[in-house]
Amino acid sequence: MYDYNFESIWKTPEKFVELLSKYKGVLTPDFSMYTEMPYAVQIYNTFRNRWCGAYLASKGIRVIPTVAWSDSGSFNFCFKGIKKGSVVAVSTYMFHESKNHAAQKELFMKGYNKMLEEIEPSAIICYSEPFPDMEGNIIYVDYDLSSWRHMEDDIVPKGAVKHTYGIFTRPPASDIIIKCLQRRRKCFWR
Repeated sequence: MYDYNFESIWKTPEKFVELLSKYKGVLTPDFSMYTEMPYAVQIYNTFRNRWCGAYLASKGIRVIPTVAWSDSGSFNFCFKGIKKGSVVAVSTYMFHESKNHAAQKELFMKGYNKMLEEIEPSAIICYSEPFPDMEGNIIYVDYDLSSWRHMEDDIVPKGAVKHTYGIFTRPPASDIIIKCLQRRRKCFWR
């Protein structure tokens, strides 16, 4: 989402507590971390990400921190405030959309590997397609099927979830997370 969509939770987080408490967990807002932004703005966006997560956690909501970085200069602050061994979320969406894909991928992978070293996440929720050389326990979330464009779709039967590889019926008493092993194209519920 564009950053302006996150402004309301940053400015008036108390308005979202009841709504968000209905979910098993939420991701922190992914405020932008562009390389052309001054570091002061990147630090501010990292702070807002962590503050929103801390506020929601203080209200009893399970929070998964979203981690973002720009270049190696952001590594001094962008991994702070996240407990080692946590489940985290990252996004490859903008890197796939970039016209300078090779340079963007290199930037992403440098930060990703530094994140693995600093946080040692137990799992990584990857919003948009993971790069083949990404290591770790990756949980892939398809960008297109989870975007606002499909929120109102009636195609998916009740109790099912859409995913890149088709429609899957959700087993009873399971979380709605699908893990796909890209090389084998085998999907299973977690």
